[in-house]
Amino acid sequence: MRFTWQLVRSQFLRRIPLLGLAGLAGVALLGCAGPRQLTTEQCGLYTNDVLARLDTRRLSEEMVANLCPVADDVSGPPLEAVVVPDLVDVQTLQPNRLGKAMGELFRASIHKICRVPIRQVELSRNFRLNSQGLTALSRNDLEVRDPHFPASVAIIGTYHLQTEKLTLVGRRIDIETSTILAVSTVEASWRCDLPTFGAPVFSSRIQ
Repeated sequence: MRFTWQLVRSQFLRRIPLLGLAGLAGVALLGCAGPRQLTTEQCGLYTNDVLARLDTRRLSEEMVANLCPVADDVSGPPLEAVVVPDLVDVQTLQPNRLGKAMGELFRASIHKICRVPIRQVELSRNFRLNSQGLTALSRNDLEVRDPHFPASVAIIGTYHLQTEKLTLVGRRIDIETSTILAVSTVEASWRCDLPTFGAPVFSSRIQ
């Protein structure tokens, strides 16, 4: 019996280093696995939650930076008013809540960066989008030359909201000729990662 006990104990002691190595290997594998990407809904976030976490002011300002009208003569009179409607969904051509909220930021960014007076108009009334998605003003001379609409330049924005991405496209347009003078695109993307230990982590970037 003593011999048997000593044999069992000896075998157990020999296995201790092996068990330790197996445990360390398991920990190492867990560490190498890294975070797992989740959908935003799996993260407990829905569209409004995600949009609230985005830096929409920076998003708007980066788009506007390339759209400002330029005066031909810096010593001359200030630039005339620019018409700016709310942003519209590129698929439905309606502003919806997001387009109206972004429209306010859009106009504020234009006023701050471009330093021009702004006239707010309705896209559906004063402007049209054709089937290719390009923006054009109605060619009705009475609308274009309406004394209550004294402007020659419009800055128009559209948005496209996807599962994990928001794309904004701005265009500066010559109203009389419907010519696109400048285009600017900015995109916000986001993701939610589940680390090996801890709670899910939300991150976003603008490019």
